[in-house]
Amino acid sequence: MLNISLNKTENILKILILFVICGPNYGSGLDVSLISIFILYIIIFSHKFNLTINFKIEFIILILITLIALISSIINGGILNSTFLIKPIKILVALILFTILYRKYGERLFFDVIILVGVINTLVIFLQLLNIIEWYNPQFVLHYDVSFRKPGLFAGYPDSGLTALASSLICMYLFKIKNEQKYLILSFFIALGVLITSRTALLLYMFSLFFYIVFFFKVSQVIKTIIITLIIITIFLFLIGNIFPESIIQKIYDFSFEMFLNYQKNGNISTGSSDDLLYNHFNIPNDLFTLIIGNSIEPFSMKGSYFSDVFYIRTLWGVGLISLFLYFLLLLYMFIRLIFLNSRLSKVCAILFFVMFLSCFKGPFFISRGFGDILLILYIISINKSNKSYLGGNH
Repeated sequence: MLNISLNKTENILKILILFVICGPNYGSGLDVSLISIFILYIIIFSHKFNLTINFKIEFIILILITLIALISSIINGGILNSTFLIKPIKILVALILFTILYRKYGERLFFDVIILVGVINTLVIFLQLLNIIEWYNPQFVLHYDVSFRKPGLFAGYPDSGLTALASSLICMYLFKIKNEQKYLILSFFIALGVLITSRTALLLYMFSLFFYIVFFFKVSQVIKTIIITLIIITIFLFLIGNIFPESIIQKIYDFSFEMFLNYQKNGNISTGSSDDLLYNHFNIPNDLFTLIIGNSIEPFSMKGSYFSDVFYIRTLWGVGLISLFLYFLLLLYMFIRLIFLNSRLSKVCAILFFVMFLSCFKGPFFISRGFGDILLILYIISINKSNKSYLGGNH
């Protein structure tokens, strides 16, 4: 009876964690992700738990970022921008939540959810491509919708692609640790979601997969994995070729590999998107006050001085150079901490943190919904990990 009750509890927790990672925000206070966090805390507080914070430096930095955002808001006439004020608070709340859940239920609870998010997201992408479902994340801008790209569960193509990237890499990690072919199949199935959503995510996926294989696979394992991978990809391509119209497949190919196709044609690796990013998204404030403390206005909004997708530029305009430095400091500290931990998972997490660092030059993806939540989960598992895990050994 106890085991049944525990299984039911774990299933409920898995559903709630899934909604934390990919729950949509309908506006007017109806944010499924935040509501799920609130419910999880209610469940936790109804039971005994042990919380020993082992991320004190991260805690201090996040508090400082929050205080600066509040000060910037007050100095700028009470302009309260939730993007700058809520982000550090949510990161802190999530770190505490995931720590409590990990210490009580272990890592399996999280790995199952991360894989499930990746699988469901890719399935939704396929169903959207086939026009079987017409549901889109309420924050997805519909005029960005095209026939050959779909956002799945998320509000944007890169968000969906980066989440699929993280989920796919975790499947690859489990394949290496447990030596079960199902994880390799799941890894490449989820990776199809990367291919169909975002070129940024696709390039970063290639980067992260390359370094993961180089660091963690022996030569004999690499050859075996390549053979199995080619078989899996061949099967997937055959199925896709028989499901989707040729015109859609051609558009996906032309868009996803535009950089490589351009290089083949004229030696130029740029795309329309990359050119726009370089020339239009990297302006910095021209007055000292805004540069130091920010104007509390997100450059993405129409009230901003100009438009920018880049996380670092948006942070610089919104809350100034001091906050931007603290975000860099937080990222650097967490990355170095992961590097020096003696586990394979910590190295996988470090690769994903570097992926996030690079992605923030393209968009606002610093601990963003989906991808960022998975990063925080993996970070908490890594810094709390003991030698006694369900995977066995020091993984």
